[in-house]
Amino acid sequence: MSGGYSFTTLESIIAAGDHDPASLGARNFVNSEYRVSFRCVADNPPPVDDATALLPVDGYTRLETGYRNAMRTPGYLANGIFTFQDYGFFEACAQPIHIPRREALMGEPICWGIDFADWHARTHDLGEVLDRSVGYLDQLKQKLRNQMVGGAAVVMSAPGQEIYGHWLLDVVPRLWTLNQAGHNREPILFQAIPEWASYFLDIFGIDPARLRRHPARLFRVEHALMPSASKSGFRLGTASLSAALAVVRDAHKPVDLPAGIRGEKIFFSRRSLAASSRRSVVNIYAVEAEAARRGYRIVAPETLTIAQQIELMKSARIVIGEDGSALHNIVFAPKGARLGVLNLPGRDNLWHLSLCHMLDHKAGYLDLPADPEWPLDLGRFNQLLDALEA
Repeated sequence: MSGGYSFTTLESIIAAGDHDPASLGARNFVNSEYRVSFRCVADNPPPVDDATALLPVDGYTRLETGYRNAMRTPGYLANGIFTFQDYGFFEACAQPIHIPRREALMGEPICWGIDFADWHARTHDLGEVLDRSVGYLDQLKQKLRNQMVGGAAVVMSAPGQEIYGHWLLDVVPRLWTLNQAGHNREPILFQAIPEWASYFLDIFGIDPARLRRHPARLFRVEHALMPSASKSGFRLGTASLSAALAVVRDAHKPVDLPAGIRGEKIFFSRRSLAASSRRSVVNIYAVEAEAARRGYRIVAPETLTIAQQIELMKSARIVIGEDGSALHNIVFAPKGARLGVLNLPGRDNLWHLSLCHMLDHKAGYLDLPADPEWPLDLGRFNQLLDALEA
């Protein structure tokens, strides 16, 4: 116990549950002690220990080893609906809280990784909310009774709910799972929905009238339904994620693009994202000029609608850019496309490689200089382009 609360992993709750051997993959379970159950609607094959999608360029040995290790790590990849009976949910990302036990839940199946869950609880003062005194806890329970969402409600709020890449990897497959499970009437608690997200909500037939904001900073749901994630760490639930993305691709209708940006070779630029805390290449103008010299279209994806980004990808053969959500657009490129990642030191984003493996694409990484004040060597950049274009 630390600061008035402790953590419990959803994976441990799953392991300790009573599983139904007659269910799909024997995945359905009930854990009465924690008031958690699960109904599986789609199982996924185990990850494949295969790094053939990785191009042999910068950092290949490190990336190959990291990817293989990630694929070998156990993870929960079944898709379905978790039900939490009489749980509290904390802050905008709806961190699940077992109020009587003062335990915060974390787990990849509900998009709450260990590091983020710990950071979130500390920085949002969960310990003060879940005070140790019995008297305060009684007051808290009474307050929660007054801030309860009665009956069944879908809790979609989660970490990354305002980020485009999280919508592609997390929210879109969860919407697909929700539909597969037949939950098309319950209210949906979704605290932060970007304007552009309506594109995906419309595709999956989500009536805007179902959407609700959280009633309080800490609130209670009598019967909370949470669609599971289609990833665990860098491991992807390939069957469900592919099916969900196929729905988006099939729903796409051709749209006009701004003049001069359609092409087979795309460079996604982040240099206009001044508010981003993530470091950028110090000589990004020179890097983009070199890419343009070699025939790449320089595109700022935030200036395009979702439909335009998908349209742009339909004819893309090579996509390159600084690590970020825009690179996940590779999921809309034709089979066999190639992705170049300008890789941040200490952050090997292997989701790019996992997606490329799932889609029969190829990916190559180029490590940026360790010192953020050092420019990216254009000779090394051209070596990456050579590998992508080979």
